[in-house]
Amino acid sequence: GGSAAPTNTPQEVRSGTVSGTVTKGVISNGQVSVYALEEGATGDLLASGRTDDSGHFSITISGHQGPVYIEVTAATSGNPTWMICDVAAGCGDFSGASNHDSNDNGTIDFGERFQVPSSFLLSSALPSASVASNTSISTLTHLAAQLAAQFPQGINDLSIATAMSQVQNLFGIDGSL
Repeated sequence: GGSAAPTNTPQEVRSGTVSGTVTKGVISNGQVSVYALEEGATGDLLASGRTDDSGHFSITISGHQGPVYIEVTAATSGNPTWMICDVAAGCGDFSGASNHDSNDNGTIDFGERFQVPSSFLLSSALPSASVASNTSISTLTHLAAQLAAQFPQGINDLSIATAMSQVQNLFGIDGSL
């Protein structure tokens, strides 16, 4: 006898817009990359874009069904990525003269803008149901995404929901991160 030809049931192809705000201080011109999550790991790059001067981004993805991983990094070409210092004690020192040092004290004070280092990284993971919704990317979503990736099954809808809940409980946050 012969063998039956395999039948492939096409998955529903979805499209949507991933939008939100990146904050660790406002991040302007940050490189935002949206990746598919497949079998518990980061898969193909679905789309990318940049944050505006207010830290907002809006990226359309299509042809994907499932959770996504969002990574925000420093721009590698064109204009640099900037952050507004959000720490009362300051964010370090300016290296050399800067027209962003509003009081010329050589220190990056609260509210002053500075260029992020090339190693800058914030992330978030969105479960399947949240892909077309508005989101925030912050140090807390970064913590939750990294926690979700450590689960035995890797990063998927269940580990994302569990990690988000754990971070919310740890910091006493009602509502979404």
